[in-house]
Amino acid sequence: MAEAEAPNLDNIQGDIWPGLTKKYQIFWFFQITDASAFKLSLGKLLDDKVITTSADALGHRKEIHEVKTSQPGTLHELAAVNIAFSFKGMQKLDKNKDRFVDDPFRKGMEADMVNEGRDKIEEWMDEFKAKNGGVDGVVLVCGTETKVRKTTKELAEKYFSSTQGIKHIITLDGRERPEENAKHEHFGFLDAISQPRLTGFDKKCEKGDGNYQYMCRPGRIIIGHDGDMNNEPKSQHPPWAKDGSYLVIRKLKQYVPEFNRYLETEAPKLNFTEDQLGARLVGRWKSGAPVELHPNADCPKDARMNEFNYDVNDHKNCPFASHMRKTKPRSIVSNRDMNDIMRRGIPYGPEVGINETNTEQDRGLMFTCYQSSIGNGFQFLKRSWINLDTFPADKTEYTGGTNPGQDAIVGQLVKKPQREKHKRLTTSLVDGKGQNTTTSFLPFIQSNGGDYFFSPSLKLLEELGGNNKRKRSDSCCCGPSIVYSGKYETGIFGRNEVIWAVFPKGRREGAPLHVLTTWTAPVGKEKVPLSFLYNAIDSGDRTFATRGIDKNGSHDYWFEGSVSEDGTGLGLRMSDSCGDECARYVLSLVTEDT
Repeated sequence: MAEAEAPNLDNIQGDIWPGLTKKYQIFWFFQITDASAFKLSLGKLLDDKVITTSADALGHRKEIHEVKTSQPGTLHELAAVNIAFSFKGMQKLDKNKDRFVDDPFRKGMEADMVNEGRDKIEEWMDEFKAKNGGVDGVVLVCGTETKVRKTTKELAEKYFSSTQGIKHIITLDGRERPEENAKHEHFGFLDAISQPRLTGFDKKCEKGDGNYQYMCRPGRIIIGHDGDMNNEPKSQHPPWAKDGSYLVIRKLKQYVPEFNRYLETEAPKLNFTEDQLGARLVGRWKSGAPVELHPNADCPKDARMNEFNYDVNDHKNCPFASHMRKTKPRSIVSNRDMNDIMRRGIPYGPEVGINETNTEQDRGLMFTCYQSSIGNGFQFLKRSWINLDTFPADKTEYTGGTNPGQDAIVGQLVKKPQREKHKRLTTSLVDGKGQNTTTSFLPFIQSNGGDYFFSPSLKLLEELGGNNKRKRSDSCCCGPSIVYSGKYETGIFGRNEVIWAVFPKGRREGAPLHVLTTWTAPVGKEKVPLSFLYNAIDSGDRTFATRGIDKNGSHDYWFEGSVSEDGTGLGLRMSDSCGDECARYVLSLVTEDT
């Protein structure tokens, strides 16, 4: 990985890079109840090219630009789809895919952020709690609201139904804030500034254009590229993880009226305006302009300015514990890209009401980020920088004897604080008269839970969905045909009707199975043939489970079966799209090479 490698943009999911367009986004969380069934559906999902790749996402951006240019004011409707799995979900899909080198991912967010962190389990949504089964995966659908909602409904019906081995757990959503607040989070500040620029993916900025920043090795975000685990040979991910990335999803409730009231109350005491104090806590003005460069007033023309640095021993303009300085300390760290994350969050919930003086409605940020190591990325930021009041270290000489403090925006209290100073967050800063002082407050955010996920490459998704096995099966010579015959054991269609089951290419994994049966219709009692054709995926041993559609395409059925150890018997169970059993068959071997 020492040499730069041209990225395969058709193999990387688009939200990792360059990011999916998000006017509106749905997070569709699920559990896998039947891995064999879901693998078949996942394979179909890949066959139908539903997943949006990096190349697709770039194409979407071009389309949007063309529509804006040719039809100003017209909203280009689109929807993009990505998918990711928790460690538990990956284990269900393939137990051999367990060599994830990232410990936080293997443990999951609850073990990491609740058991060992500062999240409170009683503040988590029940759906994310391990005692309730947690979640195995998430489907991300992003774009414009009408198209996203329609696409999500179609996905749930076609690929993620109960008959396809999926249990829907919860749907969460987020949307861009309206009008002049677009691209701003609910506290009012421009978001997603200073994202890592990946070498070999992004255009390198030139010094002097305001956007210049250190380039990030792509392996800090995308597994298998230069910089992954700092290129240490013994720490590398297995080859099958290449072009994937770890995804953190975290629902953060924001207490906006309380934040605004704090600024209104405390700013005069510190000889600041409300906007000046807010800018110091965040590190940027609401427009996005850095307070380090503009300490007294906002400067919208520098809204996305990145070409600046901090004096490592000075916090007059920008406090050491400001959100921006805590999460992106710039020159204070020697390895500039070591802890980079790619943020892809979106606000959720309604705007603050005119008379809402205390938080009455749920609103906040669906925080999401990608990295090649949660341990070096999100987890490190939370534990070692955001919540640690002594970071940056050795600054008491410059703060007047106090620690820098916790992150002023997303910092969290220790659990069950015993000492009075631990019952509030404290930030050191220089007030409007140039004096070192501190300000204290209760947290302005609350974690409502989430989880850690792995966003696989398209190649790995195909492998998990059995596509490679199906391709190998389809390309090989036909094996001897195997025919079974028998009668209904039980069934709603009647009894003593003959059924034939034929493996035309032999009974092996990925081989098709034809089922021919008869049904005595209620009217006229004529015998109507019903035929089914489906791929018996996961039939490598003696069991299989898959779905089939009758020849008229009007009925969708699910089949489970098992072959006796000596191969002379075949058991079949047929169920409908709701999972209710329709019939059970017991068949006997008739002949081979028919």
